[in-house]
Amino acid sequence: MEAAERREPVRQHEIDRYYMRIALSQAMRGELATPNPRVGCVIVNSSGIVATAYHAQCGQDHAEAAALKKAKDRARGSTAYVTLEPCSHYGRTPPCAPRLVEAGVKRVVTGTGDPDPRVRGRGVDILLKGGVEVTEGILEDECRWINRGFIRRQKAKRPWVILKSAVTLDGKIALLSGESRWITGYTARKMAHLLRGSTDAVMVGAGTCRTDDPKLTLREAEGRESLKIVIDPSLSIPFNASIYLEGRGIIIASAGKSKMISGTDGASNFRIEEIKPEPGGHLAPEDILATLGSLGINSVLVEGGAKVTSDLLKKGLVDEVSLFVSPSIVGKGLSFTEYLETAFMKEKIRLKNVRISSVGKDFLIEGIPECSLDL
Repeated sequence: MEAAERREPVRQHEIDRYYMRIALSQAMRGELATPNPRVGCVIVNSSGIVATAYHAQCGQDHAEAAALKKAKDRARGSTAYVTLEPCSHYGRTPPCAPRLVEAGVKRVVTGTGDPDPRVRGRGVDILLKGGVEVTEGILEDECRWINRGFIRRQKAKRPWVILKSAVTLDGKIALLSGESRWITGYTARKMAHLLRGSTDAVMVGAGTCRTDDPKLTLREAEGRESLKIVIDPSLSIPFNASIYLEGRGIIIASAGKSKMISGTDGASNFRIEEIKPEPGGHLAPEDILATLGSLGINSVLVEGGAKVTSDLLKKGLVDEVSLFVSPSIVGKGLSFTEYLETAFMKEKIRLKNVRISSVGKDFLIEGIPECSLDL
């Protein structure tokens, strides 16, 4: 009997992990939830799963509410698996924690707590006071990872920053002539588009717009069109540039510059956000990211050139690196960190959790800079 009692908690733990994985798979479908987090919910009673749901879009039902609607009376006496602590405040929709109590849910298993100060522990308190048993921290790392952008914005007031670049084996993003197409092959470019479609926004600087005239649209893969962010302090990029002709986005400019223009012509779907420049007219990267965070952007993919890349790395503002590497050598050219200077080897930026994979004839190196803030 004692041996059976010792085995039971272990078995329950594995059962919880099993259903939380299903909840995670649901949460992953909520790519349109921004500025809200991605959340999945699975409701289980003695007969098995009675409902699954995810938060599909900001303003629509949260995952728990959607699952309860599907479960109906079968929710009474059930266990609800939720990837994030149920909310406790009124926003665009009513709070979920009280609804779980009212539905008669017996037990709630959460993946991780909600860092939003309006929730942070209050959701669990409501459940406990309502007589609901609560188990926390199941597959916590995985649950935090899928909401790394939301967590970063709540804690640091800025989005999760992914630095993406295509480079040669000797680290070049362009020849001395400026030619850069194409460093990597079709398969790598297709994967880069998948990455683009998985983030809330994609950001470039004015230099990249002048040199490459990019569209930043999703062409080689299916998915959502990310918001376009153009860092153009002096509003030097003409509004009929390719980047402004499709989609919507934000132009980051120096304070007062928008008063100097008469209209945005082709950029009618773009808004101008002004930032006070530093001496010399430079826009501080931390101020740019703080602005994006204030607009509810959880994640941004940086496809900018050497200047934007170097500025972000200098300030320790890169959270993730996705480097597409072509096994080719070009010699002299523009490095993707051309403007980054390291005085001592001990100051070099190292990556952790590194993954290397083959992508067609190229390679993808992914990792997190050690200087990135912990989640």
